[in-house]
Amino acid sequence: MRSFTLAQIERALHHWRKHHGRARLYHDSVDGARELRLLSALYGRLVEQRLGAIDIDQISSAEFSALGCLFGVPPADPEI
Repeated sequence: MRSFTLAQIERALHHWRKHHGRARLYHDSVDGARELRLLSALYGRLVEQRLGAIDIDQISSAEFSALGCLFGVPPADPEI
């Protein structure tokens, strides 16, 4: 995969919103709030620039990690 489409970022946002909501409901320690903020900013950037996709080399490693949910990959621990 060389780029992420707007639709893929929307799916990732949906995932993290659902995860964040579940974490608040069950008082889970991992809430996805950081990933939600990162992807919201990325989505906003694409909409503002009227782009339908973004190349993988144009996103940060943290944004890439947050998009890992599209592939069933858990986010990296920011403390490591």
